[in-house]
Amino acid sequence: MRQRNINFRQSNSERSAESSYSNFKKLDQNNKERIINFNIKTAFGCAEALLTFSRKFAPSYKGRANIFEKTYKKDFPELAGKIPGLAKLIKKYTSLKLRPDYNSINDPVKDWFLLRDYSTHVVKFLLYKFTKVKSDSVEELTKNLYSIYRKEYLKNYLAVKFKIKNYYLLSVLVFPSNSQPVIHKKNF
Repeated sequence: MRQRNINFRQSNSERSAESSYSNFKKLDQNNKERIINFNIKTAFGCAEALLTFSRKFAPSYKGRANIFEKTYKKDFPELAGKIPGLAKLIKKYTSLKLRPDYNSINDPVKDWFLLRDYSTHVVKFLLYKFTKVKSDSVEELTKNLYSIYRKEYLKNYLAVKFKIKNYYLLSVLVFPSNSQPVIHKKNF
């Protein structure tokens, strides 16, 4: 297996962020702050999901950022190879959350595109760990998960649409699924 030199080459996510970013014009202060707040939430979501998965969640922002920074490459080497800049962005946006200074962020749109791509990788990674369903695109992943879990989707749809609260009745109404969900309990 060929090893990449991360310091000298950009990841696909970084290249895609740069090409998408060229379509944006200069932001006013209100929109800049809004994008920064979305970045903070996305960065926290990635860190919290991965830390919860590895059972190292901490109740404080700073604690989560420190644990994530120390354990990211060791606990998630496959993910760290694909998205090496995630720990740095989480640390950056944690500092911003604790000491707000929106002017310290020069390019929030570029970070937004990076975090969008990074969060997609995190979701695909975690879904693979829980369900063993692997896909290259979000659309393909959604279709694969639906084919496995369609019975559960249909139950919830019927419960909401027709206000059915009796889950036994829902089980009888929903046709049996051809494939059973595979949940690996060792991951919980």
